[in-house]
Amino acid sequence: MDDIVISDRPGARVLALIPAVVIVLSVRLLTLATPPTWARLLAAGGIALAAWVAYRLLTAKLIVGEEGLHVRGVFYDADVAWTEVDEISRTPSGLPLRMLVWGVFSPETLTLRASGRRLRPVAAITRDDDDELRRVMQTMQTRLQGWPAQTRQVKDSAGTG
Repeated sequence: MDDIVISDRPGARVLALIPAVVIVLSVRLLTLATPPTWARLLAAGGIALAAWVAYRLLTAKLIVGEEGLHVRGVFYDADVAWTEVDEISRTPSGLPLRMLVWGVFSPETLTLRASGRRLRPVAAITRDDDDELRRVMQTMQTRLQGWPAQTRQVKDSAGTG
């Protein structure tokens, strides 16, 4: 099986606008008359952190491979073996993200539950009619159904699958 890579998604690009706004506000603070030293240090730290978060958002990815999943998010890089994956679900995104893209599209999130932890790959935030994510979901469902685990569940609340 060839690896399936999901990256460079609209959801992650939209989220990258938030750090961009932080950078703009911080630069504006730095260009005001003469802010105190603590304000300049705070603005510089905000710029550095926001640039790093934006970089991670824009390079986030989900790789579905033979051995398992590789998830690269903003604050984590995770390799998850197929034997560790307990549940896969596709649900509507949280209210803050829905408000951010209000009127553009209705974002959905792929959620993986593996060994007691829950991963929501930012690279998999997408529209409900995304064929690439459907293909990934079908591949993961097929892969998980091949493992004889009683506790394993595969759900797709969007009705595709």
